[in-house]
Amino acid sequence: MSAKFVRRLGLLALAFTTFVAVEASRFGAVKAQSDPLAANKKLVQDFVAALNSHDLSLLDSITSDKYVEHNPFTPPDAPPGIDTFKMSASGILAAFPDVVVTIDVILAEGDLVASRHSVKATNKGAFNGIPATNKEVTWTENHLWRIEDGKIVEHWAELNAIGLLTQLGAMPAAK
Repeated sequence: MSAKFVRRLGLLALAFTTFVAVEASRFGAVKAQSDPLAANKKLVQDFVAALNSHDLSLLDSITSDKYVEHNPFTPPDAPPGIDTFKMSASGILAAFPDVVVTIDVILAEGDLVASRHSVKATNKGAFNGIPATNKEVTWTENHLWRIEDGKIVEHWAELNAIGLLTQLGAMPAAK
């Protein structure tokens, strides 16, 4: 084989490899768009992105009018709909203005999405009657989301409240 032929063969192989990589990428993007489980996960990722941006108005486009919030910090007299979550989230954002939520795990099955989050923040304001401590705190959360017709209709949240309250000095540390 001539050197010229080997170079052409190498260029042809490179072009083919590039083509396959581009098409595989495009196929993955198309699959994600047509995959309802991927779409459901994207709704949850968008919800968390809205929290991290502190723009709670972004939640209006991804939640249903029938939205129900099941959250340990939701007051019993909270209004129905996404405003319930916004009220709780506004209190958290006021107490922890630099809050960052990271999705560690996200799984989808049928109309449900489960996610585990790590949260990091600095306590700069009162939180549930606890004065600001200026301490950096971390906690974990577990969430379950129900999706219907491309919108979030229900959300359950459980968080490591004991760990958070201990870090804030509102509870004694375990011995």
